[in-house]
Amino acid sequence: MNLEAPSHPPRVAAGAATLRLYAMGAALAVASDPEGAPVGRLGAKGAAILAYLALQPGQAASRDALVELLWSQSAPEQGRASLRQEMRRMKRALGPAFDAVIDADNAAIALRPGAVWCDALEIEAAAAHRDADGLSRLADLHRGPFLGPLQVPEKDFQDWTATQASRLDSLTLDGLLRQLLLDQAAGRLERAANAARALLRIDPLQEDVHARLIALLVERGRLKSARAHLEDCRALFREELGEEPRAALEAYENALSSRRAARGAPPAAPAPAREGGDSFSARPLAAFKAADPNSPADVALLRETTAMMANCCWLRVRSCDELFAAGMSPAQIAAQVDYVITLGRRPDEAPRAFFSAARRGDGALVLAQDAEPMPGDASDPARALARRIAGRVTPALLTAEVALERARKTPPDGDFWRLLMAALGLRQAQDAELLRKARGFLQGALELHPDDSTALALLAQLHMAEGYRGLTPDPRAAFFVGREMARRAVRAQPRSALAHYSLGLGASFLEGTETGRALQLRALELNPAYAPAMAELARLFALEASEAEADFWADRALALSPDDARAPMWRAFKALAAYAARRPARALELARLAVAEAPDELFPALIAAASLAELGRMDEAAAALAPHGARLPDPAEELMRATLPFAEEARLDELLTTFKRIAAHARPGAKGRPASRG
Repeated sequence: MNLEAPSHPPRVAAGAATLRLYAMGAALAVASDPEGAPVGRLGAKGAAILAYLALQPGQAASRDALVELLWSQSAPEQGRASLRQEMRRMKRALGPAFDAVIDADNAAIALRPGAVWCDALEIEAAAAHRDADGLSRLADLHRGPFLGPLQVPEKDFQDWTATQASRLDSLTLDGLLRQLLLDQAAGRLERAANAARALLRIDPLQEDVHARLIALLVERGRLKSARAHLEDCRALFREELGEEPRAALEAYENALSSRRAARGAPPAAPAPAREGGDSFSARPLAAFKAADPNSPADVALLRETTAMMANCCWLRVRSCDELFAAGMSPAQIAAQVDYVITLGRRPDEAPRAFFSAARRGDGALVLAQDAEPMPGDASDPARALARRIAGRVTPALLTAEVALERARKTPPDGDFWRLLMAALGLRQAQDAELLRKARGFLQGALELHPDDSTALALLAQLHMAEGYRGLTPDPRAAFFVGREMARRAVRAQPRSALAHYSLGLGASFLEGTETGRALQLRALELNPAYAPAMAELARLFALEASEAEADFWADRALALSPDDARAPMWRAFKALAAYAARRPARALELARLAVAEAPDELFPALIAAASLAELGRMDEAAAALAPHGARLPDPAEELMRATLPFAEEARLDELLTTFKRIAAHARPGAKGRPASRG
């Protein structure tokens, strides 16, 4: 028997296979090919053997390994005899298909290439798709937990089954969430709703997905279905968690309010103001108004933008119409609202939006920009433009607030919002002492409001920044502290895109890129205008050498928030993708753009130096890292292993070797080293 097999065997078409195995939600139902004879019933351990082999396509399992997996309590000889007996049972059950499917000798057992189709393997293939059509197969393929009903009382096999079930659930959840977002953005609301239902079949306690489904049902005019789903959701959460599903309730009310506004009905009054002890009440209030209240297009833009901005978790957001409905007069709005933001729509060939914001007190214009939709946004111009506006307004207003804080002469002690802005102003610092000062500001804010999600998420990011910027000798410890802080932020505010983004950062460093990607997609579900989550997706795809995906997400982030202080790093992720794809010339070109914008950032300099070294330009590679020498201690290898988990593991080893070569080249007296540099 040939035990050699390709690492990525070709996918088997269902019609070409001798057997079709259904392992999702079943104890391995086996069907013959369409023209063959039906097969008999397999025993539990026969099904276990077939499932184990199926999930290792192209690989053989030794008989000893199967005995250890399924007969661990037996003596070795007895276990081998039990395996032989089970193989005879399998042959009786499978009939003629056995010899067409099973390749066995005295040492090992395997499935013949192309002979078996398995739904679990199809999930892996479908989840790898980037388009909604390919991802939509997941809902049909995932009919329940992997081998859910199969009872085999062997710990090693149960552990293996649990690992596979968790992996397949994660792949399906990730893929279905991507499908939901893609279909909703394209206006395919019915299929988006089906994806949401499939997500809830796997994990019914996903409050955000319940909220998304309710909003989709209302948007499609299915109000009774939306109300019924809300009541079912409330009953489930009361029974399982002992609490109300706040996100689902808010989604229902917001969707109804948006529907009323679209039909010309007066909006419902906003929820009562929160108590003064809540940190939310300490934030500035931004009110949105339409440039032309009689224009349906401007009103639709106002509705979508206000709803999207309400999830940004930084400022309080209302529409002026909501404030009027709550009884506030124009004079009161002028006196109590910190920012009044005017939105309008220009109906030219590619519809654009304009927006401006003035701060109460001095009336100074904070920003005035146009926002154009991105490719693929034509199906819903109002939502697309709202996404662009929210992506630009949020960082612009925060930049204005940080500038105001810097201009003040008194320390921010005791003022929650000022402490938050003081910390935000130091977030991009490349100095460990400044980052510690920023942490001190956030700790002061948390003393005032211990459960504030925004302060917790920012503090999590600062801890992680010390790790990935090389400002601590133990980056993994910094990532761990940051991840735990981000978990607190998510618990405090389950619908915060900022909190999920922060948790995704920590998860990507400690748990893997797949978990990190799922959390960033959740952040974008909560706030489709959240550019940092798009940029983080670019980084994660870059590590997989998926240049097209990395460029797509990085370009969207830069288009939404071009003035964000982190934009140079987002450009550097495109360089990382080119480097991972073994295109050092392209990586160098992109990395140099990022270095020019942010010369103090370590990461773009690392990519530039590695690319130069691969191009044989060692003098330039050493010079590129010279300004950062003090931040590249001996544990630099640990830093790179923690922050650059390439999908192609050899790429990281090559990178580490490259940096050793650069370090050796840079030593005094090294051959070819420039006489004077840096």
